[in-house]
Amino acid sequence: GSRGTQRSTTSSPPPGAGTRRTRRATRPGFCLIGGVVSRVGSTVAPVLPGRSGLARRVLAASVCTVLWVISCVDVAAGPLPHAAYIWQRAWHAGVTSSLAVAAAQLDGFIVLAAEIGPSRSHRVAYDSAALAASGSAIGLALRVNSGAALTEVPALAAQLVATARSNRLSVAELQLDYDCPESKLGAYRELVQSVRRRLAPTPVTITALPSWLRQPAFSNLVAATDGFVLQVHSLDASLQLCDGELARRAVARAGLSGVPFRVALPTYGHVVATDRDGRVLGIASEASIPSWPPHAMLHEVRSDPAMIAGLTRAWNRRPPPHLRGFIWYRLPVDGDRLNWSWPTLSAVVSGRVPRPDLSLRLRQSRPGLVEIEIANHGDADAATPIAISVTWRDARLLACDALAGFAADASSATDAGTLTFSGRPRLAPAASRAIGWMRFQDEREVRCEARFD
Repeated sequence: GSRGTQRSTTSSPPPGAGTRRTRRATRPGFCLIGGVVSRVGSTVAPVLPGRSGLARRVLAASVCTVLWVISCVDVAAGPLPHAAYIWQRAWHAGVTSSLAVAAAQLDGFIVLAAEIGPSRSHRVAYDSAALAASGSAIGLALRVNSGAALTEVPALAAQLVATARSNRLSVAELQLDYDCPESKLGAYRELVQSVRRRLAPTPVTITALPSWLRQPAFSNLVAATDGFVLQVHSLDASLQLCDGELARRAVARAGLSGVPFRVALPTYGHVVATDRDGRVLGIASEASIPSWPPHAMLHEVRSDPAMIAGLTRAWNRRPPPHLRGFIWYRLPVDGDRLNWSWPTLSAVVSGRVPRPDLSLRLRQSRPGLVEIEIANHGDADAATPIAISVTWRDARLLACDALAGFAADASSATDAGTLTFSGRPRLAPAASRAIGWMRFQDEREVRCEARFD
């Protein structure tokens, strides 16, 4: 994960740049629903020259029957498609830029279009033109918060789809995101049916929690949808966002539902505050920085790209029945502090385990002053502790300091010396950072070497 002795900086394109997924072409008789290619029922009889009319008709009917049976077998052909949520309540230039970059590799996007709560609803002013220009399948998400008036949901859903179409945006699906109490899944089915009637023929999908899979009402609920999204991410008691083994079990169980589904996987992180006994005091996400109690202990909880890459590779090799793809929560945007960067998500989507790749640079900005920089040329955050040794000859060290959370340990300040900088950086892909400086007595070029220990 790191490069050895360095005397100069090497430059390379950002990881993930230029990578393009092969888009799935749709043929007559197929339609794209939320990134899923589905059979819509047209049958073409093959032309069979050289046989009598009756024989040709019998053989053609047999061939078409075989083709229809094959098309009904639930086997995924090729890599499963990847989409991402754009979960932004306020769009800005960074969101539009991230969309343009990701559209070259992802198969679709689910856009937060509105939220409805107990007292009011909020519509998101997303960029319809940028979404249409992406050439991707676009779904709209309607977040239904606890206590919302469910009777208002069908009308709001219809308004969202109508508004999108008036802005020349084709809507592949309307997705309901409602953390329904398990005891009310039966009533939720009635809401889904009402929304489907209102939106037909636009497909209506829902998000589902793993705990729902054990409920008797779940089968009837998802049977009333055009598909569901299984969310295998949430903060648990052990401060994990995604337990790999529990995710595998939930996806296997979802495959028994008989209904097409996708898996929602996390890219985000949280800051969790606990007391000294481990009790959770609060959770902060990307957009919130609360004021914690003085005794609070803060923990960064992040999604593990290596573990999640292993999950998607395994599901691609042997897809469970009815699994139709992955949706990432959420699209990386420049400025995110806790989310994956785009090179990390790009690597996982491509089937690779992302890794950091650190290099060192010594820069003499003026005579006698040497600055130490590190750079990450990999496709994952660099987050493990590192130590950097800088050695020199024929120069006397006058002063030094460490930066960015690093510490400096001068073992010698003579004409031939060594200085060690140690720290635990979090350095995103394609990022660089100064971690210390040294000033020497002689105002001339100083010969230094640096290496990772």
